[in-house]
Amino acid sequence: MITLPSRLRMGVVAGGGVAFNPSSLTSCLAWYDASDAATITLSGSVVTEWEDKIGGLVNTNIGSPTYDATNDEITTPTGDNLDNTTTSLVSVDDPSLTYVFLVEFPDLARGNGINDRFFGLGGDGNSGNLRHAQVGAGKNGYSWRYQGGAFAASSSVSEDTKYILSYTRQPQSTNEIFENGTSLSTGNMTNALDLRNTGATGVRIGAPLRNSNNMPTVFSEVIVLETVSDTDRQKCEGYIAHKWGRTSLLPVGHPYKAVAP
Repeated sequence: MITLPSRLRMGVVAGGGVAFNPSSLTSCLAWYDASDAATITLSGSVVTEWEDKIGGLVNTNIGSPTYDATNDEITTPTGDNLDNTTTSLVSVDDPSLTYVFLVEFPDLARGNGINDRFFGLGGDGNSGNLRHAQVGAGKNGYSWRYQGGAFAASSSVSEDTKYILSYTRQPQSTNEIFENGTSLSTGNMTNALDLRNTGATGVRIGAPLRNSNNMPTVFSEVIVLETVSDTDRQKCEGYIAHKWGRTSLLPVGHPYKAVAP
């Protein structure tokens, strides 16, 4: 597959029209786009900040994520993460949320069992009294965890393979994982998350527990929505699929498999 430079991928649709992007959704809290080099601050090859294009999340890195400008990718090495806080999330009580990622995993052997997380919400998992949720994909497949409990998904994963992953959650209600637009697993939360604090008890993209056993993750795009709307989620999945040339990942019947949103 030929990868277009980012300046040619951004905002281009068949017929020359203006493409949909996440900022047009009123539910969009944050939008990280590794194809937009202007949002990435470097110290040498190390990413010191990945700027959110919406303005909801403020990002500072923990560790040494790196930027590949040729392929438009930010990689969090083993044990590292991008640590995020957001005024919107910490000012409300446990909102409904949807995360849509374009990611790949270069070393699934590092994602084994309980350490297979690539992002987290709420209390730091090292503190048992703080309510938290983790989502990940390791060599045992996808999983969703709430306060140490797991709902294992039925899909396996492959190394160095792009996936469109989505995670939707409602407070004390149904949480769901999607791989390439297809539902994999659901589970329920029994208590609210601790999202009102910042830092370790906020939103963590990358290895959420700062644990040396967490696997590395390659991020191309991350979209955060304050909704569990199927319509908004599918628009973001379709947007990512068409922008990055990954429409083959979407299932037949997905509303944006053939036509971009």
